[in-house]
Amino acid sequence: MRLLLAGVLCVGAFGCGGGERDDADLDPIEVAVEFVAALNESDYGRACELSTGGASTDSSCERLLEEAFRNQTFEPPEGAYLNRSEKQSAGGSFSAFRRGGGAPLTFEVEEGGGRHLVHIEVSVIR
Repeated sequence: MRLLLAGVLCVGAFGCGGGERDDADLDPIEVAVEFVAALNESDYGRACELSTGGASTDSSCERLLEEAFRNQTFEPPEGAYLNRSEKQSAGGSFSAFRRGGGAPLTFEVEEGGGRHLVHIEVSVIR
């Protein structure tokens, strides 16, 4: 019985390595898709991980994202522009359109600390 319980806990909590991916393995488009999915699921902690490079005990990032994106949902990112320059790290610009209209969310995905990180771009429209 203990062996069965240990097996269930291993699969449920950690996936036992089967199929689990480290964020460092994600390419820029995958990071963009996961970031938007986290916003849509109101998982601001996950969105912050994809933006700052890891879990943080400081909740200011989560509070800012919740204030900015509460009750909003986005379509999956599109219009990806990937930088393939040898002089700059690989990354790209993406847009995610708001469901129900409104200005799209535009962000950059840049390499940082051995992984790709999301940075929201501010657009001023006059």
